[in-house]
Amino acid sequence: MNGKDVQLTKRHWQPPLAIRHAAAAVALGLLLGFLGPFRTGTALAPALRYAFWLGLVLFGYGCVLAAERIVRRPAAGAAHLLAVTIVSAIPQTFATSWALSVVQPDRALSPLHLAALFGPVAVVQLGLALAASRLTATTQPGAPPRPIEAAVPFLERVPARLGRELIALEAEDHYLRVHTALGSELILARLSDAVAQLDGYDGLQVHRSWWVAADAVSGLVVQDGRLALQLRNGLTAPVSRTHRTAVRARDWPRF
Repeated sequence: MNGKDVQLTKRHWQPPLAIRHAAAAVALGLLLGFLGPFRTGTALAPALRYAFWLGLVLFGYGCVLAAERIVRRPAAGAAHLLAVTIVSAIPQTFATSWALSVVQPDRALSPLHLAALFGPVAVVQLGLALAASRLTATTQPGAPPRPIEAAVPFLERVPARLGRELIALEAEDHYLRVHTALGSELILARLSDAVAQLDGYDGLQVHRSWWVAADAVSGLVVQDGRLALQLRNGLTAPVSRTHRTAVRARDWPRF
């Protein structure tokens, strides 16, 4: 068995991203159940404390993944993380309020208490958002190394502030939105010309308006019955029928 076969075997046996997200949520729930933060260690019996935190963390982690879909165009990594935290903390605050009323029926929660609850909830959601972000952004085993810049002419057209780590290219009329790990910006270019100048850079045109870098893909998703690619910066790139075969041949994992 050669090195390529070993790499493919490792990718084949890697758990789907959805399972890894679920495992991370359960692990974090158990950890918080053990630690008993925010006075739950003394206020709740052990069995009830673990159930309380497992339920909240699973729901909160789901809120984070949903917020990742809502916050689609981050200006920067920190801004994106903050936005996901705030968006996911809103429904989680109401869920936490309801959970507290179940485990502590004599506890009165007024609108003022609900507002005060948002801060601690946001702290937990920040931790969940960090975990989800790190997990999603993890490069799949066997991903090819980045090409040498000099061999990729298109990189000279990317604004310096965006760096050279491409995520995707998105056609917008006569312009091209360049997405990198540091942000995005419009440049005057055609997607077809950009793809031609990216020869040697591992990526794939997946739609008439989209090109994606291979190691920026975190998984395949289905939206409204149509195949799409989830990218590690939170973007979702549609896959057209014309390019579906080439995408499936890449062996990217499915959520």
